[in-house]
Amino acid sequence: MDDAAHLFSAYFYEGWDDYEYDTWESATDDFARRSPDRVAGAIRDITVLLDQVKDQDELGVRLRDLGCAFAPTDGDRAWLTQLVAHLGHALDGPERAI
Repeated sequence: MDDAAHLFSAYFYEGWDDYEYDTWESATDDFARRSPDRVAGAIRDITVLLDQVKDQDELGVRLRDLGCAFAPTDGDRAWLTQLVAHLGHALDGPERAI
């Protein structure tokens, strides 16, 4: 979970949306730009997390343990699914729209 932990703790720390980013997408895009070698690992880590943790409350606890302070309005599982898809676009290469 090293790559996901890096994403969550470095980009979704407490106050991330007050100090650096307007949206979770912009934080994710910055992660992909600054740490392109971690994108595939973060996707893998998050996918494993989604597969292993079925309970919504436990998923929230696991995210907090990984350093994530973001509380999505649609729930953690829905956001993580969107996050994986968004990160997947970063793997498309130089023509990516981030």
